[in-house]
Amino acid sequence: MHVAAMGEKLSKELKDGFYKVRFVMSGSTNAAVDEAPEKTIDMIRKLLREDLDEDFLYTNVTSEVYPDTNLYWDKAVRATSSAIKSGADGAEVFLRSMVHLPSRKDASVYVRMRASIPVLRVKSHMHKWYGELIWAAFVAALMPINQVITLEVAKQLRKNHRYVLAALGRKACISAAIKLCTAIGAFGRIKEPTVAGDPEVIELTLGHFAFVTMKVRNMIERLAGERTVAPVGGDGHYSMWVEEVRFLHGELPKDAEAHDGLRLVDGSSSSRSLPWIGESSE
Repeated sequence: MHVAAMGEKLSKELKDGFYKVRFVMSGSTNAAVDEAPEKTIDMIRKLLREDLDEDFLYTNVTSEVYPDTNLYWDKAVRATSSAIKSGADGAEVFLRSMVHLPSRKDASVYVRMRASIPVLRVKSHMHKWYGELIWAAFVAALMPINQVITLEVAKQLRKNHRYVLAALGRKACISAAIKLCTAIGAFGRIKEPTVAGDPEVIELTLGHFAFVTMKVRNMIERLAGERTVAPVGGDGHYSMWVEEVRFLHGELPKDAEAHDGLRLVDGSSSSRSLPWIGESSE
């Protein structure tokens, strides 16, 4: 059967109620039916995105900036539970269920997948967008107008971590962090100067700043030929973020004072280096 015809057939089956997602409601033996799984998944994704946004916007704890796989799954289960009005058991059954959803390439074609797949894409999509914004802001702050970072410049920035340890590199990273906070509505983290001539100050956890510099580093290493993977987002960056957190923990001030426009709100916390996370983290 032609792919388009197959998609049309599946679409009709969905409308006719032929395909229904069933899941067990926690604490009950009754089964519930979802006749429009894409709408349910859209709601789950919205709730999960709001949860991630809230953590990134308001947390003052480094470990909450970038949830690991287990914590992220727990968040997905909570979002699902809220969306389908069930307990955690019912939410997990739903996430592991097979559903027919419109293809991302052609909405007229339906593909079969686990419900968890589009749900768990939320974090990678969000971080990809964050990464693109960070990189654009970093380049704009560092380079002359209409100039790009070339292979040679990338190699210079990568050497000795100049992308963050050199004065101009750190200033560009701080500028990128301010642009990110402005874009996502974290205005409370940006403090206007109290004395004329002083710079504005951005208040972040070490984890927030490491997230910004990690995205910058990823692109610099890619341009310098050290990385073959192009994406700016993706859950595979978790271990890279942990590495960046620990590197910056040893390089940045461990106090709550503002330095060059950056105040680390967990500056004196020993836990900001994530000592409990093993070397084999994702």
